[in-house]
Amino acid sequence: MMAILSEVAANEAEVLRDRILSGLAKAKINGIVLGRRKGTSIPPDKLLQKQSCIVRKLKEGQSNRNTAAVTKKGFGKVVSV
Repeated sequence: MMAILSEVAANEAEVLRDRILSGLAKAKINGIVLGRRKGTSIPPDKLLQKQSCIVRKLKEGQSNRNTAAVTKKGFGKVVSV
């Protein structure tokens, strides 16, 4: 019984993958651009300038978690800087 359900699930995953890929191919043919728009990401130098408080704390030798707590920024933001 479990083997049958496993095969059904695997088949369904394959069908889903094929449908997604065909939809992406159709969108590409129709000229739709997928992904992040150009110019929406911040260059690294401007990111460091914008997040100067994080840079300052990290240069002082603070840990990532402590820097996040002190600057009231997310841990992911601190790690990305």
